[in-house]
Amino acid sequence: MKKKNNNRKLYILLIILLGSGFFILNEVNPELLNRIYDRIEYSDFDEDKDYLEVTLDPCDTNTVPLPNTKANISYNEKHPYYSYTDNKARVIRVEAKQIYPKKRKGRLCDYMYPSNNNNKAKTASGYITNGNDDRGHLIADRFDGVSNSYNITAQHEVANKIEYQKVENDISRHINRGDKVTNFTIDVKYESIIDRRPLYYDIQFKVNHKTYKYRLHNENRPIEKR
Repeated sequence: MKKKNNNRKLYILLIILLGSGFFILNEVNPELLNRIYDRIEYSDFDEDKDYLEVTLDPCDTNTVPLPNTKANISYNEKHPYYSYTDNKARVIRVEAKQIYPKKRKGRLCDYMYPSNNNNKAKTASGYITNGNDDRGHLIADRFDGVSNSYNITAQHEVANKIEYQKVENDISRHINRGDKVTNFTIDVKYESIIDRRPLYYDIQFKVNHKTYKYRLHNENRPIEKR
């Protein structure tokens, strides 16, 4: 009987503590709590994780990525380019052992989205975009990157057409000189678990054993060398 009474006291104490915590939390700004929760729950790329490999048509602009998956994002899957998603089905990482120039002429799948001003094309990959966003490739078309949702994120038009293009132009110059561009990675960062539009991109690659690092902010802002 004494043991039961002790257990009852513990339960009552637990209820009081939980109740007190509830009232304290209620006095805190709910938006602040959400931000704290979101940041705690944010998921990064995990190199030890067993991501399920999926295949998607290179021109499929309608199918959104699946959670915790990876996909080859080179045209005809002929290069070791891979994209990875988190448990919210957002692209969080792109990597390539080596970057290659495309052999074909023209942009892949132009017939499916004639311009970045096409609203249907802008929202095709399931990302929330704003009026200044493009459907930005992570591995560029000129390097044989596909045009499906595993290689596309909502990118600010300046970040896409000006700032990231500077890096792509440098990579092209290295390749044209006969240099090997290797160990290419992009870590796609989001402000919280509820955001589908990237906040910034950390880009890294090597040329003849020299490492280059950049941070591309998803806004009208110069790219940063790191």
